[in-house]
Amino acid sequence: MNNIENALDNLEREIMNSELVKEYFRLRALIGENEELKALKIKVNAAQVALSLSMADEQEHALKKAEYENLLAVYDNHPLVANFTSIQSEVHNFLKNIADLLD
Repeated sequence: MNNIENALDNLEREIMNSELVKEYFRLRALIGENEELKALKIKVNAAQVALSLSMADEQEHALKKAEYENLLAVYDNHPLVANFTSIQSEVHNFLKNIADLLD
């Protein structure tokens, strides 16, 4: 291994060992295992499809849009999802800062 490969391996190890990244993966796993969220996500996806299919009827579309937005808000405001969204943004900024330093 050359110096660049060693440096990249060390950087990857440091990133993966950061508390922020560990929390990101912990929350992602919890969301993936949560049966309530899985069921809710299925409902959100079904509501999104129904919304798309209702475009021809303005009144039905308004009802489907309200239903979709309500389900999406319930999903997005679940504590695990809300925390994950926040952490996801922090991880993005963390990785962007590292990329900027390497640039």
